[in-house]
Amino acid sequence: CRVLNGRKVNVKGVLEVEAKLFSNEEIEFMKDLNTVKDIQLLREDMTVSSLLGTGNSRVYAKDTIMIDNIDELAEVMKVKVAIQNKETKISYNKVLTKADAIVTMLYLSTDNRINCVSSSIPVMGFIDMPNVTDENLCEVNYEIKNMLVKPNSIEEHSVYVEIEMELNCNVYETKALNMIQDLYSPTVNLMYGQKTIRATAEKQILQDVCNIREKQVIPELQNQKIYDVDVCPNIQKQTILKDKILCEGEMEITFFYGIENSPRMQMKKVQLSFQQSIACKDITQSASIDTNIEIENQDFVILPDESIDIKIDMEIEMHITREQNVSVIQEIQIAEDRQDEKYSMIIYFVKPGDTLWKIAKRFKSTVDRITCVNEIADENKINVGEQLFIPMVR
Repeated sequence: CRVLNGRKVNVKGVLEVEAKLFSNEEIEFMKDLNTVKDIQLLREDMTVSSLLGTGNSRVYAKDTIMIDNIDELAEVMKVKVAIQNKETKISYNKVLTKADAIVTMLYLSTDNRINCVSSSIPVMGFIDMPNVTDENLCEVNYEIKNMLVKPNSIEEHSVYVEIEMELNCNVYETKALNMIQDLYSPTVNLMYGQKTIRATAEKQILQDVCNIREKQVIPELQNQKIYDVDVCPNIQKQTILKDKILCEGEMEITFFYGIENSPRMQMKKVQLSFQQSIACKDITQSASIDTNIEIENQDFVILPDESIDIKIDMEIEMHITREQNVSVIQEIQIAEDRQDEKYSMIIYFVKPGDTLWKIAKRFKSTVDRITCVNEIADENKINVGEQLFIPMVR
């Protein structure tokens, strides 16, 4: 931004928007097939997370913030709000929310002194969500929609603050399924439809705290008074390692400072790098990660040697989604009898990509028969070039 003249400030910025789309779809699939006696089924245990429901509501945080009794308010210069200490509880088809709105206000007094005051306002609300249970995963987002800052009379030495927030909630339900991935019969021809869908296999929320402790010498701030500090963290890189996620970023710290008894205020920006390793068991490279960072605590103290002791506690919240392709068997029918060549045994040499299931299906045998005849200890372990005897089913 830049000042055009005594009445106008020109503001220019770039807004980056990222949108993620998802939808719920009802899928019917076969759990069992009892019409064919010797049917062979390839099953797989999997988990699927689906969106149980969404909801929103409006909440208000209201308070009268007292200023110093010796100050007569001339102007409110700056107000910032941070939502901290978020809690969520599920009860009787409702998602109950609780948090604190930390309001920090810079103001100018009539005798040209700048001062800062802070207050914590409790925020409570609920969102109607039918069929929600304690086992469901809830994502709650707080969005500030409007804010009213109204100075009271000079004699009251206070400012009325009213914050309107919207609560948005997504609830996910995770189910364990045992699904048929493939099937065949050694004795009859089966015809079936097969559909592949992209599903959310697992959704989880991880939380961790990153503590930054650092000392810096900033010449511009020496012998000056710090009125307020804004901290803006930005994630630059996330690397998925074995059972953990390495989060790397940069933090922009803006100091608002000035000379004592002067109404003029200056700004100084400082960049700090940070990284945090967050444990996440069994995470895969294909997982999608959305990261939110909230500043829980911040403290800046000018030491006797004019250096600044920086203490920042950040809460890192990662929303991790793992997707997978799910094969769904549909519309199974028995076709006309087939004419097979009459063999009692086939000798087969294992090729790359073979599994016992694929071999058994190809030759209309069964995995159990092949395992038994060849004395295979682990049906998931066969070697390329290995000779197998394939018994036929009559």
